[in-house]
Amino acid sequence: MLFALMGLTLGSPSYARAAPAPSASDVTFRLMTCEYLENPLGIDVATPRLSWRETSNTKGYAQKAYRILVASSPSLLDADKGDVCDSGKVQSSQTNLIDFHGRALTSRMRCWWKVQAWDREGRRSAWSKPATFTMGLLSSQDWRASWIGINDTQTSDTQRAILAGARWIWFPDSGQPSNAAPLGGRFFRVSVSLPAGRPIKRAQFVGTADNEFTLYVNGQKVGGGDNWKRVQTIDVAKLLRGGRNDLAVKAVNASDNTQPSPAGFLGALKIEYQDGGAPTVVTSNANWKSSDTESVGWSGDGYDDSAWRMAIDLGADGMGPWGMVPPNGLSSDVSGETPPLPARYLRREFQSTKQVAHATAYVCGMGFFQLYINGKAATDHVMDPALSDYRKAAYYVTTDVTKLVRNGANVVGVTLGNGRFYSPRLIVPIATEYYGTPRVLMQLEITYTDGARQTIISDKNWKISDKGPIRANNEYDGETYDARMALKGWSAPGFAEAPGQWTNADIVKAPTSVLEAQMIEPMRVTEVVHPVGVTSPKPGVYIVDMGRTFYGTVRLSARAKRGATVQMTSGYEVLRDGMLKTADNRSAKATDIYTFAGTGLETWSPTFKGQGFRRIQVTGFPGTLTASN
Repeated sequence: MLFALMGLTLGSPSYARAAPAPSASDVTFRLMTCEYLENPLGIDVATPRLSWRETSNTKGYAQKAYRILVASSPSLLDADKGDVCDSGKVQSSQTNLIDFHGRALTSRMRCWWKVQAWDREGRRSAWSKPATFTMGLLSSQDWRASWIGINDTQTSDTQRAILAGARWIWFPDSGQPSNAAPLGGRFFRVSVSLPAGRPIKRAQFVGTADNEFTLYVNGQKVGGGDNWKRVQTIDVAKLLRGGRNDLAVKAVNASDNTQPSPAGFLGALKIEYQDGGAPTVVTSNANWKSSDTESVGWSGDGYDDSAWRMAIDLGADGMGPWGMVPPNGLSSDVSGETPPLPARYLRREFQSTKQVAHATAYVCGMGFFQLYINGKAATDHVMDPALSDYRKAAYYVTTDVTKLVRNGANVVGVTLGNGRFYSPRLIVPIATEYYGTPRVLMQLEITYTDGARQTIISDKNWKISDKGPIRANNEYDGETYDARMALKGWSAPGFAEAPGQWTNADIVKAPTSVLEAQMIEPMRVTEVVHPVGVTSPKPGVYIVDMGRTFYGTVRLSARAKRGATVQMTSGYEVLRDGMLKTADNRSAKATDIYTFAGTGLETWSPTFKGQGFRRIQVTGFPGTLTASN
């Protein structure tokens, strides 16, 4: 009886049942972030902070503990193995900015992580869905690439250097032209002989005149300036040739009254060759011929100017009444406005013969850049990278381009805009730092499925051109785009580089020794806003009302004959006469200019410009503008 009783006692569920396991928590996880970013690429924080948000249908739910797993592969994470970090069960209600505690994170490391939580009743949740983060290039030693661009010494930020030795000149009118000269046009010519069979890499004319000038090269009008306070830079490489070349300038002394006023012309032509040898420099001086008569063919190729008089030397750059080109060499405009600068287009071909496991691009393009792989944009970002004081630090952007790299021929392409690196203003409305001309540092790292690696770096083997359609670009002033100059297929395999359009990139100076990962959300197009109305306050002038104020840019869609040009100025309000009020833009021109290629329906929007606005004033539109445009 005793043994039977003992057996019954031991087997009785009312006395020996184990405590029931807590039921599972119904919490779900969302917005899992690393350093405030969802699935960030290329971070450079050695101890990143992880965060998440929780939702639950349980009334009064509160987290009391969590566990974080970080793994080096998805398969390990699926197996609940945190070979990079396993926090264990941590008693804490914290869900925000939890420091990573695990093995040291290294450059390029790829991590997958997940979290689970316990509530105050001890109920454990299911694991969250996996999230990821990758490490960037944590050491300067990881960068094998070089900064490339068009060397600063060859571009408009050294106008003073190009003008070194140039003299202010004028026609030998009576008196002293730098004090007072008769109003009207004066004409100047000089010939220069260039070696045959020596390809030209770059040729720039830098000049100004009081009050305005027009430049001709071998009979072709190529540009000029209408403000003696501003030095202009004009690309003339396409018009030069071996043998004799003729430069001709028409300079006009103008005034609001009929009284004589100061007059002068200052200019220099610098020609560089692909062989890297000594350049040819032609400067304005007393050896130029001058005339006060606009004779037939005077600007043409081979014109006989033997009857013309020798120009007179007024003095060197810096003389009164004009003063010196500013020390930064950018411009002599009293407003400190820099000359327009075209976008740079860079390309690099490479071969891939294996199956790609993953490919990552690390890019820092100053001031703004867009990255292309085989003709496709690598991201949906606009105007990368984020702004910084470029001498203290510059941000690089990490992009997964695995799906864009393919077997066979590949091309990496980068378009460089000016941003705030090539500053649009030096003085007005406030003093602005100038850092130089656009440049890029780029490293594409490819890992193949067999473990082999390949790295494409920016170096002198890249090709570069400033002969593309973006002729000027500025965040404040807008973008000038000539569709006739489109480089169709330039960032894809099979592109034929036109002679004289592309040269090898220059190795240029690094803007800073400090590179940091761009660890903020990039700018993107988030919405398309359609006009609510179009008015025409004057013939040929249209005001497009977008209905609300926003930060963005314009998009134009229309048909027009080749060479037709539309001008679009953005602003907020209109004046009493219905015209756009531009005073709110202060010194910013806020104007986009598009020249049609004449190829049918053309749709375009600026690449490197953003502005707050509501209305757009349109002039030069072919036909009648409607909201559908």
